[in-house]
Amino acid sequence: MFSDMGKKIRMLAMVLCWAGIAISILGALATFCSLYAFSDMNIILVILISVAILIGGPILSWVGSFILCGYGELIEKTAETAKNTEILKNLALQEAKDRELEKREKAKKDKPSAGARPTVINPFAPPFDIPNVFAGATDKKEPESTEPETVEAEVVDVPSDAEAVQAE
Repeated sequence: MFSDMGKKIRMLAMVLCWAGIAISILGALATFCSLYAFSDMNIILVILISVAILIGGPILSWVGSFILCGYGELIEKTAETAKNTEILKNLALQEAKDRELEKREKAKKDKPSAGARPTVINPFAPPFDIPNVFAGATDKKEPESTEPETVEAEVVDVPSDAEAVQAE
């Protein structure tokens, strides 16, 4: 009874439109026939009223059915959209389940052996090795004496540029 309401509302709009057209035609004929019953009325006025009912009645009935027909179509399209949304939701859920199964199967295949540690890749590491100048700095013990160390250096005589040119 309440299924496919959009189609039923559109059908009701069509029935009411045709009923309105039929009633308008019958009303125009009844008004025109009253011309002979009331001979003292203005004949032209009765004819104009009959023609107005004959033309205006069906047009108003037809235009009036637009609202009801549009409402029925709106309900029909809304029901169709709800059905399609439900289908899309089910498809998306199925795809998500399939992706999860693929991830689990891939994880099983890629699972390392019992004793192996997985390799951790640091995405922030530079692409080259940087020497660690601080390595072992905390391991050193401070010297016990407060006297500065003396280092003996070998003195080398380096010739200047002028002496090098004269030697050539």
